[in-house]
Amino acid sequence: ITQHEDNMRRLLALISVILCLCLCLPAAAESYYYAGSEPCLVSYYSAETGQISYYQPATLARKAAEEEFFANVQEGDKFEGKVRALMSYGAFINLGPVDGMLHISELSWGRLKKPEEVLKEGETINVFIKAVDKEKKRISLGYKTEENDPWNIFKNNYNIGDVVDATIVSIMPFGAFAEVYEDVDGLIHISRISSQRINNPAEVLEVGQVVDVKITEIDDENRKLALSIRALKEAEEKAAREAEREAEMAARAAEKAERDAERAAEEERLAQERADMAPYIVGSID
Repeated sequence: ITQHEDNMRRLLALISVILCLCLCLPAAAESYYYAGSEPCLVSYYSAETGQISYYQPATLARKAAEEEFFANVQEGDKFEGKVRALMSYGAFINLGPVDGMLHISELSWGRLKKPEEVLKEGETINVFIKAVDKEKKRISLGYKTEENDPWNIFKNNYNIGDVVDATIVSIMPFGAFAEVYEDVDGLIHISRISSQRINNPAEVLEVGQVVDVKITEIDDENRKLALSIRALKEAEEKAAREAEREAEMAARAAEKAERDAERAAEEERLAQERADMAPYIVGSID
């Protein structure tokens, strides 16, 4: 490289720096310019090489906030976060200086096909730290709690023997599953559907149908419910038979009371006749 070429290279580097400072920055001893959309501070410039060193205050502040966050965060800590992005496998929740991952399995106690069923971007939700990897700076978030567990809510409000409305959600050869509470299903075995013999539950039930069922079993350990339609029908039939029997007994009692009243009236009439005839009978004897 000739001396002339070297001088020209240094001159062009100097001109580029001067143009940058003049066009983009206010006149100041410590000058700003922009790397992308973020302001930077020039901390070093070499006129010989054209080398520029700079730092970004906002980036340094974010890194400091991130370090502080990971230094203090603990599993179980609760946060109010904003849904930043939705993915097929879950959602990224912004907690301020960092983002956490909320897996789709943590979004609901029920079945979800995609996070959009319960969340939307920009929405604010309450989450808690489920797991944190401070070395890799990764956060797993939780959303489900024991308090909003539908099974626990169901247990606190219903008991064996209760009669509830249920929606048929699926039909199998051995019976039908019915939702008795949000995300809480129970099995109506084929033998408990009807008092008459049926070969397939679809003969008398269909998906979406709402029926009255009786809770016959609650398996808390396995989170299973046994339901019965037949028990209600049998109870209704028994109640109808008892009502019919009571009505028959009441009718018989009424008939007996009527006969007794007629008999009493006849006896009273005869007694009166005898009383009326008594003087004449005595006189004829004298």
